[in-house]
Amino acid sequence: MNIGRNDPCPCGSGKKYKKCCMNKDVTFDQTQPNNGKTESWSLEKVAQLTSEEIFTKLNELGLTMDEQSFVKAIISKKSAKELFDEWVKSYQLNESTISAEFAFYVIRVLAKRLAPDHILAEMLHSMMQDGYQLYENKEEEAACELWWELWNKTFAWLTPRQVSSIEQLDALTAPFMAQSYFNWVQDFEMALSSLGQKDPRYLEMVFQFTTEFRKHFPESNPSVLMNMGTAGAEALFQLNQVKAGDTLFEALSKEKYKDEEMTWIYVRWGDAYTEWMNPKTADHQRAQALYEKALTFVKDASDKQSIVERIEDLKTGA
Repeated sequence: MNIGRNDPCPCGSGKKYKKCCMNKDVTFDQTQPNNGKTESWSLEKVAQLTSEEIFTKLNELGLTMDEQSFVKAIISKKSAKELFDEWVKSYQLNESTISAEFAFYVIRVLAKRLAPDHILAEMLHSMMQDGYQLYENKEEEAACELWWELWNKTFAWLTPRQVSSIEQLDALTAPFMAQSYFNWVQDFEMALSSLGQKDPRYLEMVFQFTTEFRKHFPESNPSVLMNMGTAGAEALFQLNQVKAGDTLFEALSKEKYKDEEMTWIYVRWGDAYTEWMNPKTADHQRAQALYEKALTFVKDASDKQSIVERIEDLKTGA
């Protein structure tokens, strides 16, 4: 069965294939014959069954289990796919059959019902994609609230495993996710910062999120670490916490970054003292000194021009 990137995902989620299961390692033939009839399953269709009906059908298909044995099995797994692969081996399922298709969706449905506090990778995937859908629908606050829950559940999912970079997290979750955490964390920070222009509560979330990111993933890409740090410092300035913002910028300036990152630490530090960032904290003399410090690191011609224009704007009051 050929599925286009923009076609509805055959899993029944209602999302486009490219934003749902395109990168997942499970595919099913939706029109396999069963006793001479054509049948197919979706997540929504399985969810309409009662748990009793599900277990009855599982047993009819030769997958013998009850609620207790299912819960015991799922709470030891990090993903529905992990348990599904175990079933394929134990019950000799053919992944292209209706019974296998039904079994895969059953795991997700029963996990949500019988072990609601146990986090599976597929749950993280759904929360991330649902957040993007909300954001596309201009429901930015709902998206960020869902993503905040995703952020916290990600750490619960990781336990007891330890990772020190966002790239390592992506290596663990890549088989289940349509979007990388590397991209998502940056999208989340920008979404929070944007909402922070209207509601200071989101600026506080920016500071907490970026601080937690740098604490838990200290070996991530240096540019991402720098951006997270400067975003947190900017949030402090916008919250009129100038001393704390200065302290964070100062700490960032002492970390080991390449000249490109150092340039933008000082540029964004200078920006924090302009009316554009916060009229209450504006200090043109301080901003110019920081921009001039940035010029000592800059290598890129366009970056240099951007800094020079900032200095000129301070002088002209533009």
